[in-house]
Amino acid sequence: MKKSTTQHNEIKSWKWNFAAGFIPFMAGWTMFITSMMSKSNPDSTWDLVIAKLDFSYNDMINVSEDSGDFLDLISALSSVNIIIGAFSIIMISRFALRDGHKWAWWYMLVALIWLGFQDAYSVFRFFTETGVPFFIFPFMFCILMAIGLVLTRKEMFKSEKVL
Repeated sequence: MKKSTTQHNEIKSWKWNFAAGFIPFMAGWTMFITSMMSKSNPDSTWDLVIAKLDFSYNDMINVSEDSGDFLDLISALSSVNIIIGAFSIIMISRFALRDGHKWAWWYMLVALIWLGFQDAYSVFRFFTETGVPFFIFPFMFCILMAIGLVLTRKEMFKSEKVL
Protein backbone atom coordinates (compact mmCIF):
# COMPACT_ATOMS: atom_id res chain seq x y z
CA MET A 1 0.00 0.00 0.00
CA LYS A 2 1.40 3.39 -0.99
CA LYS A 3 1.90 5.86 1.83
CA SER A 4 0.68 9.42 1.52
CA THR A 5 3.35 11.95 0.67
CA THR A 6 1.53 14.66 2.61
CA GLN A 7 3.36 15.42 5.82
CA HIS A 8 1.38 16.17 8.96
CA ASN A 9 2.78 17.21 12.29
CA GLU A 10 1.58 15.12 15.19
CA ILE A 11 -1.09 16.94 17.16
CA LYS A 12 -0.31 16.65 20.85
CA SER A 13 -3.82 17.30 22.20
CA TRP A 14 -5.62 14.49 20.33
CA LYS A 15 -5.83 12.41 23.50
CA TRP A 16 -8.65 14.55 24.91
CA ASN A 17 -10.98 13.49 22.10
CA PHE A 18 -9.65 9.93 22.23
CA ALA A 19 -10.48 9.73 25.95
CA ALA A 20 -13.89 11.33 25.40
CA GLY A 21 -14.83 8.54 23.01
CA PHE A 22 -14.53 5.92 25.74
CA ILE A 23 -17.38 7.47 27.74
CA PRO A 24 -20.16 6.74 25.22
CA PHE A 25 -18.38 3.50 24.25
CA MET A 26 -18.74 2.18 27.79
CA ALA A 27 -22.22 3.69 28.16
CA GLY A 28 -23.39 1.95 25.00
CA TRP A 29 -22.08 -1.41 26.16
CA THR A 30 -23.62 -0.88 29.59
CA MET A 31 -26.95 -0.06 27.97
CA PHE A 32 -26.75 -3.13 25.76
CA ILE A 33 -25.82 -5.48 28.61
CA THR A 34 -28.38 -4.11 31.07
CA SER A 35 -31.09 -4.36 28.42
CA MET A 36 -30.21 -8.00 27.85
CA MET A 37 -30.16 -8.61 31.62
CA SER A 38 -33.55 -6.97 32.09
CA LYS A 39 -35.05 -8.97 29.23
CA SER A 40 -33.56 -12.22 30.56
CA ASN A 41 -35.25 -11.60 33.92
CA PRO A 42 -38.55 -10.22 32.63
CA ASP A 43 -40.35 -9.97 35.99
CA SER A 44 -37.72 -7.84 37.74
CA THR A 45 -37.70 -4.08 37.38
CA TRP A 46 -35.66 -2.65 34.51
CA ASP A 47 -32.03 -2.46 35.65
CA LEU A 48 -29.79 0.50 34.76
CA VAL A 49 -26.84 -0.51 37.00
CA ILE A 50 -26.99 2.71 39.05
CA ALA A 51 -30.78 2.55 39.46
CA LYS A 52 -33.85 0.52 38.63
CA LEU A 53 -36.90 1.84 36.85
CA ASP A 54 -40.41 1.17 38.12
CA PHE A 55 -41.39 -1.30 35.40
CA SER A 56 -40.29 -4.71 34.19
CA TYR A 57 -39.88 -6.10 30.70
CA ASN A 58 -43.12 -8.01 31.17
CA ASP A 59 -44.89 -4.78 32.16
CA MET A 60 -43.82 -3.29 28.84
CA ILE A 61 -44.83 -6.36 26.84
CA ASN A 62 -48.29 -6.23 28.43
CA VAL A 63 -48.86 -2.67 27.16
CA SER A 64 -49.62 -3.92 23.66
CA GLU A 65 -48.84 -6.74 21.26
CA ASP A 66 -45.98 -4.84 19.59
CA SER A 67 -44.50 -3.07 22.62
CA GLY A 68 -42.01 -5.85 23.43
CA ASP A 69 -40.68 -5.90 19.87
CA PHE A 70 -40.43 -2.12 19.90
CA LEU A 71 -38.54 -2.13 23.21
CA ASP A 72 -36.18 -4.79 21.84
CA LEU A 73 -35.55 -2.63 18.77
CA ILE A 74 -34.93 0.56 20.74
CA SER A 75 -32.63 -1.02 23.32
CA ALA A 76 -30.54 -2.92 20.76
CA LEU A 77 -30.45 -0.27 18.06
CA SER A 78 -29.69 2.68 20.30
CA SER A 79 -26.96 0.92 22.26
CA VAL A 80 -25.24 -0.36 19.10
CA ASN A 81 -25.43 3.10 17.50
CA ILE A 82 -23.87 4.66 20.60
CA ILE A 83 -21.08 2.06 20.53
CA ILE A 84 -20.25 2.56 16.85
CA GLY A 85 -20.41 6.36 17.13
CA ALA A 86 -18.02 6.22 20.07
CA PHE A 87 -15.75 3.75 18.30
CA SER A 88 -15.48 6.09 15.31
CA ILE A 89 -14.51 8.97 17.63
CA ILE A 90 -11.83 6.80 19.24
CA MET A 91 -10.40 5.61 15.90
CA ILE A 92 -10.57 8.97 14.11
CA SER A 93 -8.89 10.65 17.10
CA ARG A 94 -6.09 8.11 17.12
CA PHE A 95 -5.45 7.76 13.39
CA ALA A 96 -6.52 11.07 11.83
CA LEU A 97 -6.77 13.84 14.42
CA ARG A 98 -3.43 12.85 15.91
CA ASP A 99 -1.83 13.06 12.47
CA GLY A 100 -3.22 16.54 11.84
CA HIS A 101 -5.92 15.77 9.26
CA LYS A 102 -8.19 18.80 9.36
CA TRP A 103 -11.27 16.86 8.32
CA ALA A 104 -10.93 14.91 11.58
CA TRP A 105 -11.19 18.12 13.59
CA TRP A 106 -14.41 19.01 11.76
CA TYR A 107 -15.72 15.50 12.36
CA MET A 108 -15.07 15.91 16.10
CA LEU A 109 -16.94 19.22 16.08
CA VAL A 110 -19.96 17.58 14.42
CA ALA A 111 -19.72 14.68 16.90
CA LEU A 112 -19.74 17.11 19.81
CA ILE A 113 -22.77 18.98 18.49
CA TRP A 114 -24.76 16.08 17.07
CA LEU A 115 -23.92 13.28 19.48
CA GLY A 116 -22.74 15.10 22.58
CA PHE A 117 -25.25 17.90 22.94
CA GLN A 118 -28.20 15.76 21.82
CA ASP A 119 -27.29 12.98 24.24
CA ALA A 120 -26.69 15.46 27.07
CA TYR A 121 -30.09 17.04 26.47
CA SER A 122 -31.90 13.68 26.23
CA VAL A 123 -30.24 12.17 29.27
CA PHE A 124 -30.78 15.34 31.31
CA ARG A 125 -34.50 15.18 30.47
CA PHE A 126 -34.46 11.52 31.52
CA PHE A 127 -32.89 12.59 34.84
CA THR A 128 -35.54 15.24 35.47
CA GLU A 129 -38.26 12.62 34.97
CA THR A 130 -36.70 9.61 36.73
CA GLY A 131 -33.96 10.96 39.01
CA VAL A 132 -31.40 8.60 37.44
CA PRO A 133 -28.18 10.66 37.11
CA PHE A 134 -26.97 9.42 33.71
CA PHE A 135 -26.42 13.02 32.60
CA ILE A 136 -22.95 12.94 34.13
CA PHE A 137 -21.66 10.76 31.27
CA PRO A 138 -22.70 12.86 28.25
CA PHE A 139 -21.76 16.08 30.03
CA MET A 140 -18.29 14.67 30.73
CA PHE A 141 -18.08 13.61 27.07
CA CYS A 142 -18.98 17.16 25.98
CA ILE A 143 -16.42 18.71 28.33
CA LEU A 144 -13.57 16.43 27.16
CA MET A 145 -14.52 16.89 23.49
CA ALA A 146 -14.68 20.68 23.87
CA ILE A 147 -11.28 20.80 25.58
CA GLY A 148 -9.84 18.58 22.86
CA LEU A 149 -11.33 20.72 20.09
CA VAL A 150 -10.01 23.97 21.56
CA LEU A 151 -6.52 22.57 22.09
CA THR A 152 -6.25 20.74 18.76
CA ARG A 153 -7.66 23.76 16.90
CA LYS A 154 -4.77 25.85 18.17
CA GLU A 155 -2.29 23.27 16.91
CA MET A 156 -3.98 22.47 13.59
CA PHE A 157 -5.10 25.83 12.36
CA LYS A 158 -2.18 27.97 13.53
CA SER A 159 -2.13 30.28 10.53
CA GLU A 160 -5.80 29.98 9.53
CA LYS A 161 -8.79 31.79 10.93
CA VAL A 162 -11.32 29.14 11.98
CA LEU A 163 -14.50 29.78 13.94
